[in-house]
Amino acid sequence: MNWSYAKVIIIILLLLLNIGLGIIRIEEDRSKYTLSEEVEDNIRNILKIYDYQLYTFLPEEFYPVKNAKATQRPVDALTVAQRFFDKKTYNKSSEGNKDIYFSSEDTYVEVYRDGKIFYYEKFSPSDSYLQDKIIDKDEAYDLVTKFMLKIYKGDRIYKAASYDKEDNIFKYVYYNTLHDTYLFNDYIKINVYQDHIEAEVWGSSVSYNGDKPKDILPIDEIIFNFVKNVRNENLKEKYITDVQLGYYALNGDALVNGEQIEYPYYKITVKYDSDYYINAYTNEIYDSNLIKVTNENK
Repeated sequence: MNWSYAKVIIIILLLLLNIGLGIIRIEEDRSKYTLSEEVEDNIRNILKIYDYQLYTFLPEEFYPVKNAKATQRPVDALTVAQRFFDKKTYNKSSEGNKDIYFSSEDTYVEVYRDGKIFYYEKFSPSDSYLQDKIIDKDEAYDLVTKFMLKIYKGDRIYKAASYDKEDNIFKYVYYNTLHDTYLFNDYIKINVYQDHIEAEVWGSSVSYNGDKPKDILPIDEIIFNFVKNVRNENLKEKYITDVQLGYYALNGDALVNGEQIEYPYYKITVKYDSDYYINAYTNEIYDSNLIKVTNENK
C-alpha cells in the first residue's frame, strides 16, 4: 500500500471536513444574528396587537459588537464662523458658555464651549426658492446639501439617517459612523422651515474600546419589550417611523475627563411622540429626556 498517497488523501479529507464545518458554523451564526422573514412577520403581528404600525425598515443584522470610546473633539469657534460666513463680514459676542457670530440679526451661529454648534438663518424674500411661496421637498434638500458642504467641507463623513415632514417643516438627521455603525451622539439635525433654516451639530471623536465583542439583543426582543412598556394611550395612531442600531451614551453632552464609553443602543422613533433609546445589552428603555421608561410611567 502507498502510505504517502494515503496520507495525502487523509489530509485532503480533513481539509474538506474543516471547510464543511466552517461553512456550517458561518450559516449558524448568520441565522442567529440576522433577521429572518418569519421573525419579521412575527414582529409585525405583535405590533398590530399593541396598536402600532411600522413605517420603516428594521435592522437586519445584530452581530456581537465592542463598546466604543469617545473623546471630546476640539472645536475652534473662529474656524466654524469662517466656514459658515465665508467672506461675509460678521461680528462676535459672548454669552454664558457660548460665543455668537452673526452677520445680521437673522443669520448667526452659536458655538458652545463643549463643542455644540447651533446655526440659524432666516431666508431673504429675494431668495429664488421663495418665489414659489412654499418650499417643497426638493428645495429643502438643496438647502440641506448646501449646509452640509458648509459645515465640514468634506473633512468628516456623515450618513443620512432619517427624513420627516411635519406641518411644512422638513426635518433631516445625519449621523457620523464608526465602521458603518451610527454614532447617535455625533449628529447634525437640520430643520427647514418656510422662512428659515436651523441646525444643531454635536460630536466627538470615537474609536473602539479594547473590550471583546459582546452579544447584543436581537431586534425582535427589543420590539416586543418596547411595545409592552411604551403604551402611550394619548396617541390615537402609533407610528414607528425609524429603527436604528448604533452607539450612544446617556450623558453624551457631558464628557467625563475628556472621554466616555458609548454602548450599543437601538433608537426607535415614534411619530408625534419621541425618540427612544434602548440598551442593546439590557433592553432598558430611555425616552428623549433620558428618563427610564417602564410600563408604570409611560
